Amino acid sequence: MQVQTTVVLFLFWLFSTTGSLASQPPKDSLTTQLRKNVFHGSAGILVISGSYNFNYERMLVDNKCLFFKTIWLRANYGGWGVWSSGGPYQSVLLNLMTGQHKGHLEVNAGVARMSDKYSYDDAIANSQFFQEPLPTSSDFVDFVLAGSLGYRFQAPKGFFVFRAGIGYPDFIYLSFGVAF
Repeated sequence: MQVQTTVVLFLFWLFSTTGSLASQPPKDSLTTQLRKNVFHGSAGILVISGSYNFNYERMLVDNKCLFFKTIWLRANYGGWGVWSSGGPYQSVLLNLMTGQHKGHLEVNAGVARMSDKYSYDDAIANSQFFQEPLPTSSDFVDFVLAGSLGYRFQAPKGFFVFRAGIGYPDFIYLSFGVAF
């Protein structure tokens, strides 16, 4: 619970400060002119695995002169499942994008907090059946590296966002969203 509160407060601080920094845009000739906020939903699948998530992204850096034209911070919430395990997950990722026009290569890296609710429920049932102490839910939470590599369609000054790629815990994913 303490970690979740800390992450939420950090994201609130980061998004509120980057908004004030972003309100002073550099010259148009140095920017990609992409909208600074994006909300999108994703779904992914790989053989017996699947995931879904809802994402909010905020642009941190916008500069045509760099190899990665924009740098974003993404926070998401979703669910995952693999065979007989699964549950909710949250992640925070840094997103680097190339391209100045409609098509972009994006590389994401960060950390995901994954809860295995199905295994926890089984452990509760087993402990009650065998009259053992109840397990704690924190025993079924893992922090893992998350990331992806994919294509992104987002036109300058456009509203529509489409993403496709491969990653973890997204697997092979498709995503649709809106920029504002």
